[in-house]
Amino acid sequence: MFRLSGVAGAAAGATTTAVALVIVASIAARSAPKVAGPGQFAPHSAALPGQWDQSPVRSPAQALAGFDVAPGFEVSLFASEPMIEDPVAMAFDEDGRLWVVEMQSYMPNIEGDGELSPTSRVVVLEDTDGDGRADRDTVFLDGLVLPRAILPCHGGALVIEPPNLLFCRDTDADGRADEKKVILTGFDGHENPEHAGNALRWGLDNWIHLSQFEIDIRFDGQKAITRPVPRVGQWGMTFDDSGRACYTPNSDSLYMDYVPKHYRPRNDPQGGLRGVYARVGRDVAVFSARPNTGVNRGYRTAQLRADGRLATLTSACGPAMYNADLFGPEFAGNVFLCEPAANIIKRIVPRERNGLPYWVNAYSDDEFLTSTDERFRPVDAQVAPDGSLFVCDMYRGIIQHRTYLTEYLAGEIRARGLETPLGLGRIYRIAPTGAPVMSPRKLSEATNTELVELLGHPNQQQRVTAQRLLIERRATDAGGALESLLFNSENPLARLHALRTLEGVGQLSQRDVLLALADADPRVVAHACEIAESMDPFEVLDALVRAAQRPERLLRVQAALSLGALQTEGAREALVGLARAHAGDEFMRSAIVNSLAGHEVEAAAMLLVDESWPGDAADRAMMAELLDTGLRSGNAADVLDLCVRLAANSPARAEAILARVASVQKLGEQRPRTLRLAREPRGWTELVLAGSGHLSEQAGRSDRFLAWPGRPDSEKAALTSDQRLLLARGAQVYVYCQGCHGSNGQGMGVPYPPLADSPRVARRAH
Repeated sequence: MFRLSGVAGAAAGATTTAVALVIVASIAARSAPKVAGPGQFAPHSAALPGQWDQSPVRSPAQALAGFDVAPGFEVSLFASEPMIEDPVAMAFDEDGRLWVVEMQSYMPNIEGDGELSPTSRVVVLEDTDGDGRADRDTVFLDGLVLPRAILPCHGGALVIEPPNLLFCRDTDADGRADEKKVILTGFDGHENPEHAGNALRWGLDNWIHLSQFEIDIRFDGQKAITRPVPRVGQWGMTFDDSGRACYTPNSDSLYMDYVPKHYRPRNDPQGGLRGVYARVGRDVAVFSARPNTGVNRGYRTAQLRADGRLATLTSACGPAMYNADLFGPEFAGNVFLCEPAANIIKRIVPRERNGLPYWVNAYSDDEFLTSTDERFRPVDAQVAPDGSLFVCDMYRGIIQHRTYLTEYLAGEIRARGLETPLGLGRIYRIAPTGAPVMSPRKLSEATNTELVELLGHPNQQQRVTAQRLLIERRATDAGGALESLLFNSENPLARLHALRTLEGVGQLSQRDVLLALADADPRVVAHACEIAESMDPFEVLDALVRAAQRPERLLRVQAALSLGALQTEGAREALVGLARAHAGDEFMRSAIVNSLAGHEVEAAAMLLVDESWPGDAADRAMMAELLDTGLRSGNAADVLDLCVRLAANSPARAEAILARVASVQKLGEQRPRTLRLAREPRGWTELVLAGSGHLSEQAGRSDRFLAWPGRPDSEKAALTSDQRLLLARGAQVYVYCQGCHGSNGQGMGVPYPPLADSPRVARRAH
């Protein structure tokens, strides 16, 4: 399973919950990662048919002959060794040159010996004679240790070389970087390359987004600013036409941020924001052209079919959403996924239900591209300037990192001699049969007027590149042309990019934003909502409320999130109104609670003024999310104040509040949790001591697990020295777990469940 992705591990371990760390430490002896030894699992390769029991190296021509691509398409070779070696990521610049990251020291053998050798590079590939193959390779940067991402920008390139984000430029026009500046630090990727920040993608919102890292970045060529985001994804990322980020987390085909992920940290006590890292890929079935016994979990019954072929995704990575026109309209919004363990490129196609997009397999028993070559290891895919699809093939035997390498897979690698050779790699181009070779235009030589015209190009790669160049040039002289595009274009994507480009060059007026907030296209309105957050709240409030009443579901969610950024009484009143109107929509509930950060209990009290509220299951769900978040925040005492106020005249609603308190305290479980308050709730003791009655009994049960400053026995007993050592050990071990289960132990979607407070893990800990 290839998952070259992750986040700065040393810092992340410190943020993991103490409970999860102690649990992990207590089972460390049984589950800590280790380099596999021989013999625990019998390799399947011994039973393979004769033609599959070995995996000899194939020349590029032989590899091409082993491909089977969908009808109407052809595969051609753009570059191969010795021009490139061990490529893992790539990106096109404004002139159509392909920048490739080589990770040459990655897993030179099963033990990973020498992996930190400074032998990796960044190479720039060009086709100078127009024959469709690279004939010039320039080593832009070398002497690197496990580099993992590239973004050409500002006349140079951003490069992640752990622990740093570098900005490198060639100032003397020889093609090699002679200027190297550390922009940010804190990137992991040496000890555990499978879980460390990667991707570096310029978003429509003018932020640089990453997979498996906890910040977004804005970079002006000199310095960077950052904003916190949750750590999601694995290796690679892509965007739809709306600018929504998509990821491929190994065992699932696609996850998407329905809403921008930077909203999630705004309300940490909420415990998550629905719509961030949502599972949108519905199919995981794989249909390869050869047995795939050399996968990390091939010993599992359901992992392989009876004939040895991989049954389900195990290393999905490097996604590319097709937002271009060369392939034809039926490919719009399709996503191409790399699956190196199955030696395939998968195609999934979009569908929609209840206003939410999702994706399913394009074929019932086949794939877009298959290979009979076990060493074909596609790890990244990119849509090129001409709309063709480029595929980065690491071409090697070992793809799984030693941190997670099972003894079963080690046996498979030895059985078929997959450790060697090293230093190979290919880049392929997939295009419709007979399509002309790529002849990209040099956008670095385009005028600002020409770049504005490209904002309506059918290929997203061209639109985003034009937007980036205008912003890098600080093209204030293009403001008039951009406004004309925003006001007059019939192409909604042109209007969307014009809006974001005006913002990026500092020429966006309040009039522009108000116009965009009334646009007919929900994608334009959604971006205008986000931009409006930084404007005069009293000028944009009504427009945001109107956007929240639009029929498009995800636009309403975005408007609700943007209202939370205004931080005014009027915005909070509007959110309470939305809570009444949209309690039945789980995404709206989550957005409303997120936007009411710090004011959840106040909002619940406003809703409870209506004696008929909560009236149905949807209302009760809304109240539960508001109160639960308030209880987990510093406002838990306010929840109990509200309960006391309701006790006299509305005991049923007071009991409903106490039910939420009991839920947060986990009173129905074997190990209840003490709820810590900032102060003593007003009138609480009197309620508990009121005597008989169900409400007082309910309050009494919760009271045993309440603590506040000054209350006897409210302080937590100090940890023993042994417990402190166990906690520290847990932090070290959990670095290997957080990539899947989250830095707080709360999990990351369906495949990676929570560890914190898990009864199953707690049982193993004891």
